[in-house]
Amino acid sequence: MHLLRFDCQQRIVYPCLKPADRTKLRSKKLPENFDELLSEAIQLKREVPKRSVSMIIDILEMEKRVAPGVLKRSTLQDHLFAAGYGRKQMNQYVEARNSSSKRFCKPHRMMLVQGDIKYGIYLPIGRHGAKRRTYLSSAIDDHSRYILYSHYYDSQEGSVVEDTFRHVIQDYGAFDKAYFDNGHQYTARQLKFTLARLGIKVSWAPVRSGKSKGKIEKFHQVVDAFCDKSPTLPVSMQEAKPETSRYLDALEKKHQENRQLFAVVTSDPGCGKSTLIRKFAAGLDSNRYIFIYLSDSKLTPRWMYKGMLDQLGLESRFYRGDSKRQLQKQIEIIRKVDHKKVVCVLDEAHLLEKETIEEFRFLLNYHFDSMSPMALVLCGQTELWDEKLKLNRYAAVRQRIDMYCTLPHLTREETEEYIRSNLDYSGCGHEIFTSGAVSLIYDFSNGIMRVINHLCSKSLMYAFQQQKHLIDDHMIRFVNDHEMITVGKAVS
Repeated sequence: MHLLRFDCQQRIVYPCLKPADRTKLRSKKLPENFDELLSEAIQLKREVPKRSVSMIIDILEMEKRVAPGVLKRSTLQDHLFAAGYGRKQMNQYVEARNSSSKRFCKPHRMMLVQGDIKYGIYLPIGRHGAKRRTYLSSAIDDHSRYILYSHYYDSQEGSVVEDTFRHVIQDYGAFDKAYFDNGHQYTARQLKFTLARLGIKVSWAPVRSGKSKGKIEKFHQVVDAFCDKSPTLPVSMQEAKPETSRYLDALEKKHQENRQLFAVVTSDPGCGKSTLIRKFAAGLDSNRYIFIYLSDSKLTPRWMYKGMLDQLGLESRFYRGDSKRQLQKQIEIIRKVDHKKVVCVLDEAHLLEKETIEEFRFLLNYHFDSMSPMALVLCGQTELWDEKLKLNRYAAVRQRIDMYCTLPHLTREETEEYIRSNLDYSGCGHEIFTSGAVSLIYDFSNGIMRVINHLCSKSLMYAFQQQKHLIDDHMIRFVNDHEMITVGKAVS
């Protein structure tokens, strides 16, 4: 009887003792856009793991994402911890990141060349037409990610590596350092001796460290993807090599499409920089390019990013690093979604301070310096190059310049042609300036177009006052002596 009662009591279920399902209600004091604020706070925390909660709140308030005093530190801290971004959690993330392999990139081309061999496709190159595996030997420049040489071979012996780097040196010259894995082809004594004779240092990746060769391994992955999607594969070594060349040509074309130039244009004052900029901007197709123009004598990096974002129709972030990432993200959207390219012309660049010039390195450093996110043109007077960019402190910026152009002074013949073209444009069908007048204009102006414009304009006004139909050298001399302030004496 007692056993039966005990057994019945064991089967009794008490609903009141079961844990109730509770839904955590959000406080009514939180703003309506708290989810967006939390996602932005998480993004700020991920960008800088050591960034405090108070600093995150200050950033959100300065960007006018939330009113001051609405978001409390303890509230945001609790939600960040629940999302996995608390202080202890982020410290573990930082420690893990510091202990793992770090990405690296050499600052200049041909400073480091990586080499590797991967398994290729099977081809009937064996005895009696038996299929044998081929091997793809490649060499890649660490800075530009440019494939220097890549070919299929029927073996993976040391002679394959020697042939690969023989083509690299013949086509592009000697480089500073080579980086290999620990395969027997790359640790061969003959290879080390040959590279040493050429003054090329050799280093090897750590054992079982594929991440340290990420650039060339990524190229191998792209090759595999290309082979998987290719409708027809080569059936012989003779066909395999043109197939590789065709693929490398496609990669080079894609590289050239993604690459946008960094140019510097300098000249003496009055030689036509502003005219050149107007002509350049007018020649850009608005369906393909977005033109940005900045000109400020006290341009700091923060105001440079702000000016670019303003012309792109965005409100810039408060901190410089956040504005730079915002600009790069917007340029990526413009490039991939709108299929347009951003061209930025920065005028009066000779007045820029060191901090702003150094910022060009980080502005153009995109995808580990493998591509330029935008075309950048610096325009300024000759001291931009002579007194700034030629200095060793700006070597990293100078070596990124793809094109350097100096606008010269006009010659005597070009001065005469310049004056005649302006008269023709104004509708004048006959000569006004005598040959002696043109020669004296050239002597006084030294071939500077702005001075030529002033001399000709004032000479025309003086001729109108004197009721003269021709302007001779005596009138030019009188105008220069009495009207022109900035022009010196004629060159004897």
